[in-house]
Amino acid sequence: MSARPELVKALWAVHLAVFLFAFAGLFPAWIALPVPLVVLGRTLFAALGLGLYFTWRGQASPNTNAAEKKLLAGGGLLLAITWVTFFLSIRLSSVALGLLAHSTFPVFTVCLEPLLLGGPFSRRNLLLALLLPVGVYLLAPSLDWQDAAFQGILWGVFSGFTFALLTIVNRRLAGRLGGGWIAAVQNGTAALLLMPFLFLLDFPAPGLKDILLLVLLGLLCTALAHSLFNGGLRHISAQAGGIIALLEPMYAVILAFLLLGQKPAGRTLLGGALILAGALAVTLRPSQ
Repeated sequence: MSARPELVKALWAVHLAVFLFAFAGLFPAWIALPVPLVVLGRTLFAALGLGLYFTWRGQASPNTNAAEKKLLAGGGLLLAITWVTFFLSIRLSSVALGLLAHSTFPVFTVCLEPLLLGGPFSRRNLLLALLLPVGVYLLAPSLDWQDAAFQGILWGVFSGFTFALLTIVNRRLAGRLGGGWIAAVQNGTAALLLMPFLFLLDFPAPGLKDILLLVLLGLLCTALAHSLFNGGLRHISAQAGGIIALLEPMYAVILAFLLLGQKPAGRTLLGGALILAGALAVTLRPSQ
């Protein structure tokens, strides 16, 4: 009986984390900066927030070998690419289209994992992967590259692909290193990699509103969200966490409708349902 309150608390923590992840999708509409600089602010404040938290807790950084350092650096690069392409997707299309296109990542993960980590291919998962192009086709209002929404959907799918690679990298690291510490290092690495965009892009000086939104995005929707999600997974299964994570596009659609006035079309919802059905299927039975 004593475990039940911990389980309930963990479920609430994971749901809140997924809600915050979805809320992050609205920030590109509110921050008047180029996408790489929005991601720079997000990763920088997330890394600072997590670093201060670990310092406050008195947690020392774990020792890492050369292979782990390379994976951490590679993960930071993948994180930067994922969030830049994800926010670019939302800027070009909409919150709903960007989130639903990004939600292809669980199917990418199960298809890439045997290639990168070894193990048998699942014909069932390969068949489920066929839902992706059908779902993406239904998402797109047109298949014309000149159409901004179509560009946004493709960038969203690419962000799902790179996030799948990041997930596989972090599974290799998570056996020995803590999830929060991995997030701190990878956010810090991503921020360093994005620093040159401060000098490469022309942009207006950010106002107080933009800076406050970046702090909120980095601390609340990234550092806190990652901490809640990783902490919740200590008491619930990874499969349960994956299923709850599939609620992210649904939360995002509702938030975008309420706060941005973005109403998804029926075709968008149908395409998203196909993508989420494939993602749910591989999450429920990942090993088959």
